[in-house]
Amino acid sequence: MNVRIGSLLVVLLLGGAILVSAQDAPRKAGPKKDVGLKAVPKKSPARKRGRETKLDGQQQGISSRYKKFEKKLLQLAEFLRENDPERAELLRRAYGQSRDDNISNSLERIASLLAGEKRLGDAVGAQTEVVGNLQSLLVLLQSDDLKDSLSRNRSESRIS
Repeated sequence: MNVRIGSLLVVLLLGGAILVSAQDAPRKAGPKKDVGLKAVPKKSPARKRGRETKLDGQQQGISSRYKKFEKKLLQLAEFLRENDPERAELLRRAYGQSRDDNISNSLERIASLLAGEKRLGDAVGAQTEVVGNLQSLLVLLQSDDLKDSLSRNRSESRIS
C-alpha cells in the first residue's frame, strides 16, 4: 500500500516538473525576429456594442428591481400596520428616504448614461452616489434590529 502511494507521488511530482519545464521553455527562447508584420487583434465594433448593450441592460434590470423593492416596502408596511406598527413606520420611513434620495430616478439616469450618451465617467459618479444612498438606507432598515438586540441585552442584564 505504501509502495503504491509512494509511486503515485513520484509520478505526480515528475508530471508536475514536466509541465513546469514545458511552460518555462518558451520563456527561455530568445526574442523572436520581427519581420515587420504584426497582427494586432482589434476588438470588433459589434463585439464592443454587445458589451455596452449588455451593461445597459443590466443597469435597466437593476433599476426595475429597485422599483419593485420600493413597492414591496410599502406593501409590507401596510401588511404590518396593525400587528407591528413600529416596524411598519420604519418601512414607511425607509420608503420616504428612498424617494427623498431619488434613488430610483438616479438608477434610471445611470442606465440612460450607459445607453445612449455613453458617458461612463458620469455613470460611475452617479453610481457612487447611489451606493452611498443605498448604504444609508440599509443602516436605517437595520436600526430596528439594532434596537431589538439592545433591548434584549438590557433585559438579559437585568435578569442576571
